[in-house]
Amino acid sequence: MDIISEVNWAVEHVREGDYDTALADYERITRVHPESTDGWNSCGLFYHNAGDYDKAITCFTKGVELRPEFPFFWSNRAISYGEKGDFDKALADFDHALHLDPENTWVFEHRSDVYGKMGDWGRALAELDRAISLEPENSRLFGARGAAYNRLGNKEQAIADYTEAIRLNPDDAYFRFNRGLIHWYITTTTDFDLAMEDFTATIERAPDMADAHYARGYGYMLQIKGFQGTITAVVTEKVQDEAIRAVLLTELAQVGYNEMIPWMDNLYKTLRLPRDRLDSLMIESASLLTKYSLGEALEDLDRAITLNPAHDKAYLCRGHVYRMAGDKERAVADYEQVLTLVPHHNEAQKQLDALMVALS
Repeated sequence: MDIISEVNWAVEHVREGDYDTALADYERITRVHPESTDGWNSCGLFYHNAGDYDKAITCFTKGVELRPEFPFFWSNRAISYGEKGDFDKALADFDHALHLDPENTWVFEHRSDVYGKMGDWGRALAELDRAISLEPENSRLFGARGAAYNRLGNKEQAIADYTEAIRLNPDDAYFRFNRGLIHWYITTTTDFDLAMEDFTATIERAPDMADAHYARGYGYMLQIKGFQGTITAVVTEKVQDEAIRAVLLTELAQVGYNEMIPWMDNLYKTLRLPRDRLDSLMIESASLLTKYSLGEALEDLDRAITLNPAHDKAYLCRGHVYRMAGDKERAVADYEQVLTLVPHHNEAQKQLDALMVALS
């Protein structure tokens, strides 16, 4: 069997998930064909993807020794050095690769990764600027630069780059998900809605992405929670009697969201609070019940947990949703699960303690 066929056979074993057989294939290839650059490069890529960077570096070094004029051996070894945290050697290898091929966008892109790992996001951005000038239709480069702008705090430019990446590659789920996360942290209502649209579009393209289901479920929960906070502020402002105010705020903390409208209706009848203000809040509540229902939040969070049973954030968020719905027992179970996954989780412990007092 020729070397190319043997490499293809090993690659097929990797695709099938038979890594032990693939490893045996690569070891045989480098033993039987010690002068084959294809063999050493393929073996190095296998070890790199397996996280064994030292062995990957050994393979790529053998390639460098055999064909030092090939830039990809230098750049591949640089990437492994970068993953290992040996940044000086990584940068030196990238420099040599660019000496051999000055317009290699792959090198600029991955040297940017190393600068990012070093925390030098300014240089990371400059590398991506150079890469994009060489390949202006490469969606991956715009996605990487969007991430760099985000780390530098330039969210508007980050969104612009992710938007361009989506234009170039409309089916990529991760570009939409990452843009949604940036919209999420810009606090206007418009950006929140855009974030939810991006999370929905992400799920349409990657229905098994647990983090996307979690993010959208958290969004449903947060919007409803924000409405509850508005009602809390109204009670605090309008109820002058401290004792009555304390009782109402305690009730409000425990009332399920689906019980909120009748609770508010009783509130203004009993206390004769300004009806126009409360009416507008109840209209808003009814709207949110339609647009951001707890049922939708639970559906997304259930899916996130099914896809990733160790997703502590999804359990925590689902606990909040159950608490808001008045289902204290299930909320307790989810907070306990968070503490099983993350034993010293302060927020889960705080919520659990409060619920145990309420249940007792």
